[in-house]
Amino acid sequence: MTIPSQDEPMNDELMNIETPSGASRTGAQLDEHHAAKTNGRMAICQRCGMATDGPDGQHAPHEKQLEKAARWLDAQALSSRIADMTSARNT
Repeated sequence: MTIPSQDEPMNDELMNIETPSGASRTGAQLDEHHAAKTNGRMAICQRCGMATDGPDGQHAPHEKQLEKAARWLDAQALSSRIADMTSARNT
């Protein structure tokens, strides 16, 4: 494999090496938010509904789940901010 010069466009193989795919990036964000919790038989997180890389593994959403995962993470962040503001108002 050769590295293209600045004048040459980068091919897909190089792009995948240099930057993580959307699925792995989203999986990492889900892993930061919470540990994947499965029923031990199915590779689906019971908390967020995303695919995992095994019954005891980490989040590994499919490409079709990326939009849903992003919405879920946004909703969790909003819920957390609302809880923080409510708690601050009540103190």
